[in-house]
Amino acid sequence: MTGYADVPTLLLDGKSIFDAVTLDILTRAIFKPRRPRNGALALLRLCEPTSDGYCFRWDELFLKPASKIGELASQRIKENLDKCEPLKIALARVGDTLLIDNWRMLHARSPIPAERENRKIQRIYLESLQ
Repeated sequence: MTGYADVPTLLLDGKSIFDAVTLDILTRAIFKPRRPRNGALALLRLCEPTSDGYCFRWDELFLKPASKIGELASQRIKENLDKCEPLKIALARVGDTLLIDNWRMLHARSPIPAERENRKIQRIYLESLQ
């Protein structure tokens, strides 16, 4: 792993977005992915019920509105994201570890300066912690 203190991972609790945009809008908003998955472009909902709550997905680059309610949801999410200050966590040392609930937390990385392009972190996906 090669990380840098000035290239943090940005985190924002998606619950703040749920509350501001409303669950009703998020569960009805239909989006299409930018690229096919398994050879097909399947329509997606931004928010879907799960056995222990809801899973929320958001990616402004890869998800595009496919309905009027999707356009409304996209607009409201962007407005609310502009009001939020993300938590910044730098994975700068070997062994630094960050666990993220991918269905609740919004996450991104900050821009990478040219002299930091060799940044490498490892990612794994866990089905469950139980």
